[in-house]
Amino acid sequence: LYDQLNQKLIKHGFILSLYTYDKIESLIKESGAAILTGIEEGDLRINRLKDSEIPFVTIGKSTNNFWVCPDDESGGRIAAEHLLSLGCKRNVIIENVLEGKGTKARAIGFQTCLQQNGLMSSNLYIKEFKAIELQTYRVVMSMLKQGTLNFGAAFCESDEIAYGALMACKD
Repeated sequence: LYDQLNQKLIKHGFILSLYTYDKIESLIKESGAAILTGIEEGDLRINRLKDSEIPFVTIGKSTNNFWVCPDDESGGRIAAEHLLSLGCKRNVIIENVLEGKGTKARAIGFQTCLQQNGLMSSNLYIKEFKAIELQTYRVVMSMLKQGTLNFGAAFCESDEIAYGALMACKD
């Protein structure tokens, strides 16, 4: 996605630059607009960009700002329908224990579809630390070794959780 977006922007005379959360001042000095990801309640970047009159959009719902947001609930439903079409009936949802991460609707869509088809899933909640991928890997690996996590398919709330779970399953 990054490469495709960047190529399209280059054709129109723009360059896509990535800035980490702590580099907002560099973004303000070097950029004419911003796309914010990973927004949270009270995100300091939003007020800083508004104060600097830098136009921006957030990925994910943001009160009193321009935002774009995927239909995560439909995405979860589509994923469940796909797994059901493959015959997967023992499913686990691996999700972040924290609310407000913006991806809970994925798990809701997945769970709703399973329930509509007379199935239930088990849920595994990961406590988020700085590296959710590593934490997910550790939890899933431990449970697999102990034999306490038995599933035919896993649905993960986020890409980061999916990466950690996939690495644990591969190992």
